[in-house]
Amino acid sequence: MRQQEEPRRELPVLKWIIIANITVFILQCILERWTSSRAPYHTFLNYFALTGDGFRAGYLWTPLTYSFLHSTQMLFHILGNLLGIFLFGRILQPVIGPRRLLALYVTSAVIGGLFWLAFNFNGGLVMGASAAALGFLTVYCLLYPNNRVQFLLFFIVPVTILPKYILWFSLIINLFGFLFYEISPQGAGTGVAYSAHLGGILCGWLFIKYVHNREPIFNRRATSVELPRWVKKKRKSPPGSNKFTINISNRNQLKSEVDRILDKINSKGFGSLTEEEKRILDKAKDILSH
Repeated sequence: MRQQEEPRRELPVLKWIIIANITVFILQCILERWTSSRAPYHTFLNYFALTGDGFRAGYLWTPLTYSFLHSTQMLFHILGNLLGIFLFGRILQPVIGPRRLLALYVTSAVIGGLFWLAFNFNGGLVMGASAAALGFLTVYCLLYPNNRVQFLLFFIVPVTILPKYILWFSLIINLFGFLFYEISPQGAGTGVAYSAHLGGILCGWLFIKYVHNREPIFNRRATSVELPRWVKKKRKSPPGSNKFTINISNRNQLKSEVDRILDKINSKGFGSLTEEEKRILDKAKDILSH
């Protein structure tokens, strides 16, 4: 008797991502509110939140660690991010696998952080898993663009919408905020890292294109401009494909020619036949059957 193999256990990646975010948030609250001085909390942010000064100081891990920190002043900040990560992550994990789900979280956070850093290198601070959540959202919307999704608008009004429209709406809103609030000299600023969100969306698109669909990164496409017919060289017929005529009325000659064609099909396949050979088979079917 052969012992039955145990089923492979999937890594609980999504659960640990959520637990890590909640644990760090609790640690932030302890450092900020339960210590006699706010200095430990600011030191913690200095080492793990993403800032231009910290990156210049050599804190190269901050483009990832910032995604586990959240504002302690707005509970909705962490709740909104973790809700999105949970809702889309639990659908994606069985499809792309736990390891790729973790890779998607990490790369979305890092690309989002680097995007934000590119436009805010001289000031500001960013933290939160919004870039990773939007990476999850993007992958879901690209995988299931036409699946109807129902949610409660303002937690009251039921609304049904297609995921592809959710993605377009997210892209347009964040692009608008990035152009007119984050990098505009006249922008008052909203405290939202639109550039990090755009980085997360970009990462989700890259994941679908080059990881999930496995498209080549450098795809050399054939030129769409064709030469005129009179410029092209006349193709030479391959050996053995010269045109010939068969006396259809000669039954013996026709039978031997059909045998030759059938041998050719048997060795090279039906696609190797010329138009003339196919015509002969059609004619022979009618003649030899009588």
